[in-house]
Amino acid sequence: MTTIMDEDTCQKAGAVIDNQPGKIIKVEEPSIDRPKGCILHPFAEGSAQKPTRLFRNGRLDGCGTVEQCLCISNPKAEAAAKAKAAAKAEAAAKFEYAAVREGSCEDYGMTTIMDEITCKKAGAVIDNQPDKILKSVYTPIARPKGCTLHPFQRGSAQKPTEFFRNGRVDGCDAGCDCLCIKNPKV
Repeated sequence: MTTIMDEDTCQKAGAVIDNQPGKIIKVEEPSIDRPKGCILHPFAEGSAQKPTRLFRNGRLDGCGTVEQCLCISNPKAEAAAKAKAAAKAEAAAKFEYAAVREGSCEDYGMTTIMDEITCKKAGAVIDNQPDKILKSVYTPIARPKGCTLHPFQRGSAQKPTEFFRNGRVDGCDAGCDCLCIKNPKV
């Protein structure tokens, strides 16, 4: 999907999605803390006189829980994105990741993950959530050093894998799993 950035397409999309032929559009030019592109707020639904809005210089990428971002299908871009995701998955498959419930990764002949990119990949693979988010903490904290995943954070891409760069605890206990990397496959 591609963000709608032109006035005519935005007006048409708003009219179709809201089922309001002749729905008006309001174009915002200044830089503003709104999603970039064409959006439809719930308060603007149900009336052709309540505008679809186009924020040409919006500073946010994507919509939140309130407004709807209006997009247009772009089959070539979608195919390219799928191919890129498949290549990333293939590259990640060269490494095996494991979760350790007690002790450290090194106790099991593996390596503690100490970088964010690998931590994000490990969390996605172990939780089988390709778009799993990562929460990074850099301040010294009484948490396991490296990459962790709590049992309550499993099963959703929106519940983060956590990366503690300056964790003060070596290894994990029953409260969370340490995510580890095994030797690369050759």
